[in-house]
Amino acid sequence: MNVIIVAAGMGRRLAPLTNNCPKCLIDIGGRKIIDFTLDVLGKFGLDNITLVVGHEHEKIRDYLGNRVKYVKNPVYANTNSMYSLACAQDYFGEEFIYLHSDIIFDKLILEQILSCGHEICLCVDEKKLDQEDMKVKIEKDLITAINKSIPLDKATGEFIGIAKFKGQGIVDLKEALSILIKDTRNRDAYFEYAIEYLIKNQGVRVYSCISDNRYYAEIDDEDDLARVESDLKNRRIS
Repeated sequence: MNVIIVAAGMGRRLAPLTNNCPKCLIDIGGRKIIDFTLDVLGKFGLDNITLVVGHEHEKIRDYLGNRVKYVKNPVYANTNSMYSLACAQDYFGEEFIYLHSDIIFDKLILEQILSCGHEICLCVDEKKLDQEDMKVKIEKDLITAINKSIPLDKATGEFIGIAKFKGQGIVDLKEALSILIKDTRNRDAYFEYAIEYLIKNQGVRVYSCISDNRYYAEIDDEDDLARVESDLKNRRIS
C-alpha cells in the first residue's frame, strides 16, 4: 500500500505563518502538522510515502529527510491539489491512500478506509456544514456529487481529505487526470474536481466511508489552528 500526501500549496490563508514555512511544518502543541499524519500512518506500517512538495520544499526535505519520497510540483504557485496529485502518478502503485497534508485525524478513520474493499472510496464526515466545506451528496453509499457549491440542505457531509484507490479505480483516476490537466483552465482545480469528473462524465462508482464522528480537523486558517491547539490542550485528540 502506497501513500500520496499533497503538500505543495502556499497556505495563503495562514499567512504570515506560511510566508516562509510550508503549512505542514507549522507547530501545533510542540509538533508539526505532518508529524501527526506520519505517526498515524506508522501505526499501520504504512511507510511507502510520497510527498508532493512545492512551496518552501527545501524545509520539508530538511525536516523529514529520507523518511519519505519527494515529487515536486514545479508550478505549485499556479496550480492546486489535482495537479499536484497528477505529478505523483508514477507512485500510485497497485493501491494507494491519498491524504491532504493539513489534516489531523483519529487513527480509526484510517483503519476504516483501509478496510474498504471498493476501488475508489472517500472518507466523509457527516457534520454541520458551512459554505466553504468540500461538500458531498451520497445515495446508498455512493457519492453522486462533490464540490463546494452543493446547497447545504442537499449535502450529506464533508470530504475530509482522505481517500483510497486501487485496481481499476487507479486506471480511471489516471485517465481523468490526463484529460483534465491538458486544459490549462483546470490547473488550479482541487483534487475533488477529478472525482466529480469520474462520477458525472465517466460513470465511475465512488463510494463513501463515513467517519462516524471520529476526530478530524483541517487547518486552513488561524481559527482552525487555535481550535486544534485547544483540542490538544484538553486532550480531545488521542
